[in-house]
Amino acid sequence: MNSEQDRMYRAMDASANRCVEGMRAAEDGLRFVLDNAAVTAELRALRRLVRDAVAGLPGGAQQLLLARDSAGDVARNAPSEPHADARAMIFANLKRAQEAARSLEEFARAAAPVLSAKFGEARFRLYDAEKRIGGLLSAPDRP
Repeated sequence: MNSEQDRMYRAMDASANRCVEGMRAAEDGLRFVLDNAAVTAELRALRRLVRDAVAGLPGGAQQLLLARDSAGDVARNAPSEPHADARAMIFANLKRAQEAARSLEEFARAAAPVLSAKFGEARFRLYDAEKRIGGLLSAPDRP
């Protein structure tokens, strides 16, 4: 693999990890804060969509893993702000997942153009989920 391809796959690996990790953290927050099975299932399905799209890339998830350079990642120890509460944590992680899905969508245009649309679908479904979750978290009868 040439170095440009390696860097592209390294970026996609980091974005894929960030996307599914952000969804998982939001999912866990919603699971324990809202106790809402439907929203939890929706985020689980979105994680699966992203993982399936990654598996469809040339070389699949294994190729991304081979390109990984966690030790050399310049953002490895980037500082992050603490969240004020569970709601803030949930929304921060939804935003993280949306941004990572956009990055995956852009990189996939070169690596696997057909899969770019899958990452775009995940991003727009995350936007929709964020709106629904916002309504649920601001409902007056929220536990």
